[in-house]
Amino acid sequence: MTGTVGENLRLAVTAVGTVVAAAVTIIVFPLWLAATLILLLVALIAAPVWQQTARSRNARTVDAAAAAAQSDQPVLQVENASKVFGGLVAVDAVEFSIPQRSIVSIIGPNGAGKTTFFNMLTGLYKPTTGRLRYYGVDITEERPDVITSYGVARTFQNIRLFATMSALENVMVGQHSRMKAGLFGSILRTPRVRREEQEVREKAGQMLEYVGLKRETYGQLAINLSYGDQRRVEVARALASDPKLLLLDEPTAGMNPQESDRFTEFVHKLRDDMGISILLIEHDMRVVMGVSERVTVLDHGQKIAEGEPKEVRQDPRVIEAYLGKRESEEQHS
Repeated sequence: MTGTVGENLRLAVTAVGTVVAAAVTIIVFPLWLAATLILLLVALIAAPVWQQTARSRNARTVDAAAAAAQSDQPVLQVENASKVFGGLVAVDAVEFSIPQRSIVSIIGPNGAGKTTFFNMLTGLYKPTTGRLRYYGVDITEERPDVITSYGVARTFQNIRLFATMSALENVMVGQHSRMKAGLFGSILRTPRVRREEQEVREKAGQMLEYVGLKRETYGQLAINLSYGDQRRVEVARALASDPKLLLLDEPTAGMNPQESDRFTEFVHKLRDDMGISILLIEHDMRVVMGVSERVTVLDHGQKIAEGEPKEVRQDPRVIEAYLGKRESEEQHS
């Protein structure tokens, strides 16, 4: 008797479970599917609108920068910028500017705040205090991709290429901010999108040729390239975004003296050919003195000197920052 009751109870529970599952399938799943389709539709409608809004805002900023470029206004101006991490002041109230068509270097001992300062200029870090202006346009709160679209490009101290992409593909990525293909165009592969991709590919090849990469290496994976060629690809990727300001973070790291000398010549050629301004962080003083028109020195996050290379090299505060107070006193005794 007990067994019969238990069996009936089990069958009843199974029947209830079946009914509930059927109800969920019939009622909940269609609702979930409808909600998903609605969200997808909203995304498809909103994406072009958002892209157009972003492009319009970017165009206004670029136009303002282009108008300012006709004057003597600096390409980039830093106004009393500081960056604090917890209780650590990495950059302390730095005033800084980059004249048009100039080559400027930032130097300083390890831990001086150079890379942190660089990261603020490109939007990776937001200043704790102060303002950043690109041709007079406030870019303090902008994202890195937006700043790139305005005409600011950079390389990194540690090479950051897509290892499993070819040299050519890495440089093509650098043109993403200039491409106009939207979501629908990329899905449908319209003739305009295919034509744009072909133009991007051709320009990538031109940039690789300009920086001196051998044509037979264009299709090689970035991870298989030599260190020097990886540096060239990274510079080509930055140039592919059509920058007005190029930031190079220790570009000669790992190079021998002959390669560094060739790089110095290349920087001058780059500025003259493309009419851009160049900012470097560099430890090799031979490169700094050979390439720079102006040098800014940071120490413990503060600007301690600024001027022409010969003046900065003889500044007692600079000698002390690099050699220590005792050696500095001995040199001037």
